[in-house]
Amino acid sequence: MAVACGDTESPLPSSSPTTASTAEATPGPALTPTPTVSNASALLGYCDPPAMDTTPFELEVKAEWQGKDRIVIEGSVLLSEPVSLQYVICQDGELSFSLVPARQPEAKDGEITAESKLVPSERGPAVNPDAKFEAVLFFLRQDIHTPLLIAKIPVEGRPE
Repeated sequence: MAVACGDTESPLPSSSPTTASTAEATPGPALTPTPTVSNASALLGYCDPPAMDTTPFELEVKAEWQGKDRIVIEGSVLLSEPVSLQYVICQDGELSFSLVPARQPEAKDGEITAESKLVPSERGPAVNPDAKFEAVLFFLRQDIHTPLLIAKIPVEGRPE
């Protein structure tokens, strides 16, 4: 999962809080993304994690388009241990290689912040402003880098 931070061709891209989200989440096995995979469908599993009740984690997170080329993710989560945050942006259920982290995503002191920017990419689907976008957040244990929580959040709005 550590490959996502700052690598513009990474399969792990990034992205405002309100009340509790209708997020789906799951704890899961260790993730091993392969940034050199040329076939985006090989990474399709990132966009369809098993569902889990996020209520025990008090997850409140919002992902939304800002402007024509940014997705911002902000919110809060109650976790029992320190985590690192990684995420992907999915378009109509497929991994988007065109929406990459604009800055290091963080889940620190219960606060979640991340932002993606739109970049040219020949991998994966071309960005369609009318598509359904979702952010899939991976909260990784810092000691062993396995997921403590995985949450799928709908991206609100559309590019301007």
